[in-house]
Amino acid sequence: MRIYQNYNTGDDGDYDIYGVNWGSQTFTPVLVHMISKLKLKLFRVGDPGTVNISIKLASGGKPIGGDLCVGTIEGTDLTLSANGEWYEITLGDGYTFAADTQYAIVVKAVGGDSGNKVSWRADTSSPTYAGGTVCTSSDSGIDWGTISAADFMFEEWGTGEASPGTTVWGNLFKSAISSEKIEEAILRMIQDHENDENAHVEAGESLNSHKASEIIDHIAQSIIADKIGTGEIWESHRHSISAWKRLLAMFPSLALETNKLVYTGVAFESWLYGLAFTNEYVYALMGTTTPKILKIRISDMTKVDEISLTGAAGYGSAIVSDGTYIYASTGGQPGKVFKIDPSDMTLIDTWVGTAGQDFASCLTLDGTNVYVGLGMEPAGAPGVTIRVIKIDPSNMTTVDTFTGDAGDEDCNDLIFDGINIYVTGKTDPGMIIKIDTSDMSRVSAWTGAAGENDAWSLAFDGTYIYVGLGTIPGRVIKVNPTTMATVASFTGGAESDQFYGLTFDGKYIYAGSMSDPGVVHKLDPSDMSRISTWTGGAGEDRFNALASDGNYIFFGGNTAVAVVIRKIMSDLDETAI
Repeated sequence: MRIYQNYNTGDDGDYDIYGVNWGSQTFTPVLVHMISKLKLKLFRVGDPGTVNISIKLASGGKPIGGDLCVGTIEGTDLTLSANGEWYEITLGDGYTFAADTQYAIVVKAVGGDSGNKVSWRADTSSPTYAGGTVCTSSDSGIDWGTISAADFMFEEWGTGEASPGTTVWGNLFKSAISSEKIEEAILRMIQDHENDENAHVEAGESLNSHKASEIIDHIAQSIIADKIGTGEIWESHRHSISAWKRLLAMFPSLALETNKLVYTGVAFESWLYGLAFTNEYVYALMGTTTPKILKIRISDMTKVDEISLTGAAGYGSAIVSDGTYIYASTGGQPGKVFKIDPSDMTLIDTWVGTAGQDFASCLTLDGTNVYVGLGMEPAGAPGVTIRVIKIDPSNMTTVDTFTGDAGDEDCNDLIFDGINIYVTGKTDPGMIIKIDTSDMSRVSAWTGAAGENDAWSLAFDGTYIYVGLGTIPGRVIKVNPTTMATVASFTGGAESDQFYGLTFDGKYIYAGSMSDPGVVHKLDPSDMSRISTWTGGAGEDRFNALASDGNYIFFGGNTAVAVVIRKIMSDLDETAI
C-alpha cells in the first residue's frame, strides 16, 4: 500500500465539524487505484462522539451521491491539542477510483455540538493542492459551499499504479523497523500461507499488529484476514486481486513466481511425458530408458514415492487416473499399459499388445474402460497406421479394436467426450478421428485446412474439442464434435513452437509450446483469444505435458532433467517473466 493524493504540510488553521455542520475535501486521483484508508490531521474539543468519514463522488467541486466507502474513529481517541495529530481511518472494503475523476472526503460528527466537536486542520492562507478544495455544509450535506482559499490536511492510501515521481513501490521497506522489501514480503507471505496459515505471525505477535505494517497492511489483510481456504485460489479474493494486479504491473518477474512451485528431477528422472492426479498427489511419467512414475505431493511439490516400470519395452508415453488406479503406457515393441495402485505405488497388472500392437503412445478413460492408442507399421506401408485398443481394466485384456484407414498415421493423443473418443494422427493436414466406443467404429473425422498439420494434443471443455498442432508457430483449433468442423483457432507467435501439450481447467484452455524456453498460453475458449502467456526460466523447456487439478496448472517438458511446475496462471499478461 502507498500514498496517493495528499496535502500534508502548511496547516495554519482549522474548521469545526459537529451536528449538521460537516466538512469535506475534494481531490482528483490521476491513476486508477483502490483506496483502503485515509490519514487526516484532527483534534477535538470535548467529546464529539463517533466521527464518520466517507468517500463520495464530487461534481462542480462539491460532494454528491451516496457513500462509496466508510470508516469511523471515536472522538475521544483524538488529541485535545489544537495543533492536531495525524489519525488513520480504514475504509472497510475500500473503493476503486477512476483516473481523472473528482471525489470527496466527507467528515461529520452528528452527535456533537459547539462544545463537543472535531476540528480538521487546514492550510487557510496559501493552499497549493490543485485537485480539489475545502467544502462545508451547515445542513447535513444537503447543500455545500466551497472555500477555494483553503485545503484540509489529508492523505489517501491504497493499492494500484504508482504515481509518477514516487519511490518504486516494490523496493520500499515493508515498515520502518524492517529491512525486508515489500516484494520480498509478499513472496514470503504467500508461500508461508500455503504451508501454514498462521506462519506469518511471529512469536508474541498478533494478527492485528502484523497487519499494521505501514506499507503492506492491505495486502497482509488480504492474505491473513481473508484466510484463503482449502480449494480456493488467490484470484478469488477481491482485495487480493487488486494487490495482485498491482504487483503484476510493477514486478511481473517476481510476482508471477509467487504461485509457482517446481519439482526438479534427480538422476534418471528425465523426459516428462504425462501427468495424472489422485487427491493431493500428482503423478509424473518419466520417459527414461526404464520408465518411472513419480508420486509428488501437490502442496509442496515434494516427491514421496516412485515406481519403475520394469519390463517396459520402450519409453514412457502417457498416464491417466480413474481416481483409484493410475495407468501408464510405454512405447516399443510390443506396446504395454501398466495398472498401478497409487497408494503404495505397486504394479497390479499389465496389458501387453499382441504381435504388431506396438508403440503405445496415448491413453484415455470412459469411466468403464481404458483406451490405448497405438502407432503401427504394417508390412509394405510407408507410414504408421493408427490403432486404438479398448481394454477391460478389471483384468487388463483387450475388448475391441479400432484400426484406421490407409493414411491414418501415428496415434498422438486420445480424449473422451462422454459419448465418443477422439484420436489425433500425424498427417498433413492434421486429422481427428471420432470413434463410437460401443463398437469401436469410425463415426467421422475432422481434417485441417492447408497448413494445419500434425494434429497432436487434445482437450475437451464439455462442449467442444480442441486440438493442438505440431506446427511452427503452434496452433490450437476449436472443433465442433457434432459436425467435426472448425469453429475458431489460435495461432501462437514466434515464441510458440508445436503445441504438444493442451489442457482445460474448467474455464480456460492452456497450450504448451515445445520451444526453449517453454511457453504456456492461457486461452479464452469462447473466442480463442489469448488472455496471458507465461515463459519458463532456465531449464524449463519444451512443455509437452500439461494437466490441471482444478486449482493449479501443472506442466513440464521433454528435458534431460525433468521439471514439474505447479502454477496459477494470472489473467494478466505474463510475458515479462
